Amino acid sequence: HKGESSVKECSDVECSECTFDGKYVLWCCENFSVKNSLFLPGSRSSLWHSKRARLEDCKVDAPKMFRESEGIVLRRDVFSDAQETLWSCSDIDIEDVEFHNADYIFMWCKNVKVRNLRLFGNYSFQHAKNVEIWDSDLQSKDALWEAENVTVYNSFINGEYLAWHSKNVRLVNCRIGGTQPLCYAEGLVLENCTFEPDADLAFEYSDV
Repeated sequence: HKGESSVKECSDVECSECTFDGKYVLWCCENFSVKNSLFLPGSRSSLWHSKRARLEDCKVDAPKMFRESEGIVLRRDVFSDAQETLWSCSDIDIEDVEFHNADYIFMWCKNVKVRNLRLFGNYSFQHAKNVEIWDSDLQSKDALWEAENVTVYNSFINGEYLAWHSKNVRLVNCRIGGTQPLCYAEGLVLENCTFEPDADLAFEYSDV
C-alpha cells in the first residue's frame, strides 16, 4: 500500500503477481525480476539506481520509472503514463513493449536495443547514444535530438523535427512523417526509406 522506499537496497528478488502503490519501490537493488504485476500511479519514481532488472508482462501506470540504472530487460510490458521514464540508463533490452504519454523517454540513455516498440510521446531518445531500433512505431515529435550512433530498421517514425543536431543516425527501410525532419544532422544515412507527404523541408544544413 502507500508508503515510501519499500524493497530498497535488496538483491536477488523475485516478484510475481504483485500490486505496488507506494513510491520509490525497488531502489538501489540488484538482480531482480517482476512478472505479471501492476504498478499503480502511486508507485511513481520506482526502479531507480538499480542493476540487472527484468520486467515481464507488467502493467505500469506510474510515471518516472527507471533512473540511473543499468542492465534493464523489458518484455511484453505496457506503460500507460511513461513520461520522464528511463533517464540516464544503460544496457537496455526491450521487446514487445508499449509506452504511452511518454514525453522525454530514454533521455541520456546509452547502449539500447529495441524491437517491436510502440511509442507515443514526444522528445524521445534525446542525447541517447548507441541505440538500435527494429520493427517499431515511434509517434514522437523531436525524437533523436542530439542523439549519436543510432540505427533504425523497418520502422515508422512520425513526428516533427526528427533527429536535429544528431550524429551518425542511419535509417533503413523506414517511413518518415512530420515536417522538417533530419536537419542539422551529421553523418546521416538513409537506405530504402520513404517520406510521408507532410515530411517537407528535410535535410536542411545536414550531411546526408
